Amino acid sequence: SEIDIKFVNGFDIFLQKRGCKGNTRKYYFKALRSILNKAIQDKEASESTYPFGKGGFNVAALEEETAKRYLPHDSMIKLKTTVMEYWKKIKNTVSEKPQREYARKLFLLSFYCYGISFIDMAYLTRSNIVKFNGGEYIVYKRHKIQHQKGVKPIKIKITKEIERLLDSLKENSPTVDDFIVPIVSISGYTGEKLYNHIRYRYKKYNDYLAELAQELQITDMKLTTYVSRHTMAMMLQRNDVSREHISQMLGHADMKTTNTYLDSFDTTVIDEAAKVLYDV
Repeated sequence: SEIDIKFVNGFDIFLQKRGCKGNTRKYYFKALRSILNKAIQDKEASESTYPFGKGGFNVAALEEETAKRYLPHDSMIKLKTTVMEYWKKIKNTVSEKPQREYARKLFLLSFYCYGISFIDMAYLTRSNIVKFNGGEYIVYKRHKIQHQKGVKPIKIKITKEIERLLDSLKENSPTVDDFIVPIVSISGYTGEKLYNHIRYRYKKYNDYLAELAQELQITDMKLTTYVSRHTMAMMLQRNDVSREHISQMLGHADMKTTNTYLDSFDTTVIDEAAKVLYDV
């Protein structure tokens, strides 16, 4: 009963002071709303203090346009072709920088796997590899929406490039248990313990990406896990792939999400169209 409209408004102010943008706050409030709905359903809470719904706190109003987070072509070429190496002063031999090279390969794996998220990559096991259509596919449901109704699995054909990246990653960082991507580094973790471990690895991965971007002089934007996903989607759109296909590859539950996602990306077409104004 303490979680009423006054509490929720205070929580929103608290999150803003922490620097949380609208979409991040929306994520928190959707989780809180789900908990309250479950509590009311189980007779553990009353609807009389419910802070959402008609006349209550508007979660949808927090949504903001997604910032541009896709790489230009030349930066993507750098990531594809530049292997991280350095000179060992003691032995005077060339050796890979394991952390940055690991981050580069993981970024490319996400890109080729339709922008798969870091957490979804981390949870992939051998059971997610399915044979059909004369080849092998990674088949999975996105972790954050897997329990929603009508969510369809994403099917990614394992190409030679994806296979090479998986093999190369495992050469330097062996996998544990049944996982196929070397992200989880401790065997036997399950449930919340596994999730917290993946979140820790997620933070380390973003640190490695920051180092990688600095070395490759990628200054267009902060290089994060989401950039591979956005870059993949932008490349598809620029090559006239339909939004319906892009939506399916991204694993979006509806086209509204995809339209919001893509509409925030590129102004090139609009810029070209506007040139007509100056030709009159």
